[in-house]
Amino acid sequence: MSVAPIKNFKLDKGPIHAHAFNADRSQVAISVGNENVYILHLVGGKWIEKHVLSEHDMAVTSIDWAPKTNRIVTCSRDKNAYVWTHENNKWNACLVLAKLTFAAYASLIIF
Repeated sequence: MSVAPIKNFKLDKGPIHAHAFNADRSQVAISVGNENVYILHLVGGKWIEKHVLSEHDMAVTSIDWAPKTNRIVTCSRDKNAYVWTHENNKWNACLVLAKLTFAAYASLIIF
């Protein structure tokens, strides 16, 4: 039986609550139980923090990264969902009006 490789992100921010990799797995979006999402980039075998997505008011509960469009969807306990688009080396948020009555979970359906 083979053993899956262990990825050590060496974050001092706490345990990972949600994560999603980009298409080629060179970047990962991570939630650590607060309102921010951290985008880490793999450089020389080390994960370097590249961006912080910070539109949510409460803890991010789920993340998904679309491989074809390179968009990220994040959902949180504030009952909001954002779709993030990467343009000019910056992530821009677009609020999705979902009218939820409970915390949301990300899905590729909106891509």
